[in-house]
Amino acid sequence: MRLENRVRERTAELEQSNSTLRLLSLRLLRTQDEERRKIARELHDGVGQYLAGISMALESLRTDAKTFPASLADRLEGVDQAGRGRSGFDESVIHEALAMLKNGDTQGGAVLMPAFGRIPDDVAWTNWFGQLTPQGSTILTGTLVRHGDPGDTAHSENYFPAFPISTIDPNIVSRSGAIGNAPKGPDNYLALEYYKQLVPNAEVTLPGSTCATCDPTMISPANTWTPQDLALLVEKLGGAIVATHSQSGIMGHHMARILKERGHLDLLKGLITIEGSCSLSNSGLKAEDFDNIPYLSLKGDYTPTSEVCQNTVDAINTRRTAGQGIAKAEYIKLGELGNPIFKGTTHMMMLGTNNLEVADVILNWVDANIPPRNKNGKNKDLLSSVSTKRVASK
Repeated sequence: MRLENRVRERTAELEQSNSTLRLLSLRLLRTQDEERRKIARELHDGVGQYLAGISMALESLRTDAKTFPASLADRLEGVDQAGRGRSGFDESVIHEALAMLKNGDTQGGAVLMPAFGRIPDDVAWTNWFGQLTPQGSTILTGTLVRHGDPGDTAHSENYFPAFPISTIDPNIVSRSGAIGNAPKGPDNYLALEYYKQLVPNAEVTLPGSTCATCDPTMISPANTWTPQDLALLVEKLGGAIVATHSQSGIMGHHMARILKERGHLDLLKGLITIEGSCSLSNSGLKAEDFDNIPYLSLKGDYTPTSEVCQNTVDAINTRRTAGQGIAKAEYIKLGELGNPIFKGTTHMMMLGTNNLEVADVILNWVDANIPPRNKNGKNKDLLSSVSTKRVASK
């Protein structure tokens, strides 16, 4: 009996020791993770950003110096979101989550494992290019119908997306290495080069942040690092016009907030949001912040009018009516301009067949509303007629 009691006591002690060991291991992993993230944050927010900004500035100068002799303050740079490149990715989080799962800590591992996301194919099609029939189906169970095709019930205007749907990737058409059943619909619809851009958002491997003036106050990693990168780039360039698209729309506003917090809001020469979020409350901004910063929101043909963007522009213009501020604020809806060249303008307008005409609208708005104006004196108020002349001259 004494032996059995002793065995039970030893067994209980061992179980307690193992439990303590597992807890210490978990704390060690979390401590390592916090330290790695701290180091990554310091590198990302310090040396890494300086190098990235310098690299981009030098590359842009090398490419455009002959054709754009203007100062850096008048330059417009092109960058991608932090999580779309290696600088915005921390794979150690994944390794540590896997280690926890292998050691039996399924709950801790599941919490630590980042949830990568991308725009679903169904959503991309139904929002930007066409629809799926029957209603409620997916690209695997239904049929893709391009806007303007027979059976299109979403748009009765009988015109097609201004997008090179005929541009295909033969490897996708042949389904090389494909897994699972083939979606239904014309091969070229399924082989859009566009889908190669639907990459995961790797910022989820990085820590987020907090913003006392934002609603909500918790800021996602995607809206933490790219805005900081952009703010630093604008500062290093000595000023810039910033144009954002889609998911990065709110990132441009967070960038403006960061510049404001640093006392450098005057370096933002203009903010252009192309079919993205314009929320001032989400980004901790106020309409008065744009008293001296020209503000443009722009949408294509298929995307619904954004109530948030309209409200932001209206709030800024309310101040103009009251005699406060001088900068222009406008919400341009390409589908309402009356120019047929803009019919069918999709969310991916930079890749569309009318992309140059869309660019003309933006550039002419910049010429007219963001000082200093171009040296050639162009100050066109074309908008509805901006692309008619270009087409006629081709």
